Order: sequence, then structure tokens, then C-alpha cells
Amino acid sequence: MTKKYWYTLWLWLSFPALVWAQSSLLIQQLDRTDGLSQNSVIAIAQDEEGYMWFGTRDGLNKYDGYRFITFRRDQNQSSSSLPSNDIRKLYYDTLTHQLWIGTPNGVSSYNIYTHQFTNYLSNPENNDTYFVKDIFRDQAKNLWLATPKGLLLLDEQSGVAKQIPLSTTTKNVRTIYQDEEAVLWIGTTEGLFLLQQRAEHFIKKDLEQYAPGLSIFKDLCIKTI
Repeated sequence: MTKKYWYTLWLWLSFPALVWAQSSLLIQQLDRTDGLSQNSVIAIAQDEEGYMWFGTRDGLNKYDGYRFITFRRDQNQSSSSLPSNDIRKLYYDTLTHQLWIGTPNGVSSYNIYTHQFTNYLSNPENNDTYFVKDIFRDQAKNLWLATPKGLLLLDEQSGVAKQIPLSTTTKNVRTIYQDEEAVLWIGTTEGLFLLQQRAEHFIKKDLEQYAPGLSIFKDLCIKTI
């Protein structure tokens, strides 16, 4: 019997088991009746202790498998609480053991061991200062932020963010990724850009030269990579 028929026979015999395995999956829905602060979940992350974090339009939620703990902005402690209740991005940083939280009013880090929030680029009087849509730490330990005002490189010690220009017109950065060759892929509303670090500088790489066919993404709106 040929390999083709053996493969067909295996699929036929295995199909009932595959169907049974899929039908035995348990899916549980969690919403406000379970303690979730708001049903519009926009961002999800898991920390090294196994806790799940959910970002909603009305607060940050920590879930231990049984109950939710909700974090919201405290107007009386604006410097030590969330900069906004509208959570748009969650990124768990294994290097610093911190959960990074992107909001329309800057970015915040939460230390899961000290339970302290630290805010960056936040201006309480202007909720549109830095709308952080993506957060990424690269192999060189740089922390990158994607915002409608450009690609930012955050200095965590000083709290100052340096803008890295991509072109003379491109500002709205949506997503950041780094490949195995340490090349940063930057998705914007005006196309895909590639950056690579050289000493203290970052240089742009030509899409077509890096990988044939990438030039088709030159002018597209790239929301995720």
C-alpha cells in the first residue's frame, strides 16, 4: 500500500478522535458579572507568576483564575496610579519584571512584586499627549513605544523619550516587532519600515533588498506584525 493511501487511512481512523478532542474543549466566558471592570477587552498579557492581565476601556484587571482585581486611575494619586482607565496595550517585560501599560495618556509600568506604578509621558491636563499603541523591548534592551506622534525610544531612568524619524512625513506608528537578525519591523499608517542599530545610531533598511516582495507593504497601513 502506498504512502498516500496509508495517510488517507490514518486520517479516516483518527477523525472521530479529533472531533471528540475538539468537542471536549472547555470555553469559559468572563464578563462584568464575574468581576471584569468592563466587557471591551482590548489587551491581554500574562506575567511570570501566571496571572492574567486584561486591559479594558475602563480599567486594568488582574485575574488569578478565581477572581478579578481592578486597577483604575486615582485622581488623588495621579503620579502613582494609572495615567488613564483606557488601556490599549499590555506588554510583560521579563527583563524588569514589570507590566507595561499603554494608554491614550502615556505609558505606565507596574512592578508585580512591589505593586508600584511608574508613569511616563503622562500629562494629566492633556489626555492626547502620547497615545501609546504598542510597546516592545528589543534584544539590546531598548524600550520602544509606538504612538501617533512617531516612534519613541524611552529612557527609563530619565523618563525622556527620543523620537526616531522614519521619514519626513511618517508619524503614526502602530506596531513594533524584531526578528532573529535584530531588525526592527515598524508598522505605520503609511507603510512598513525596517530599522537596524549600528553603534548609537539606527539606520533604515531597504525593504526589497532585505527580502524580495516586501516592497508591496511600502504604502499600506500596517496595524500588527
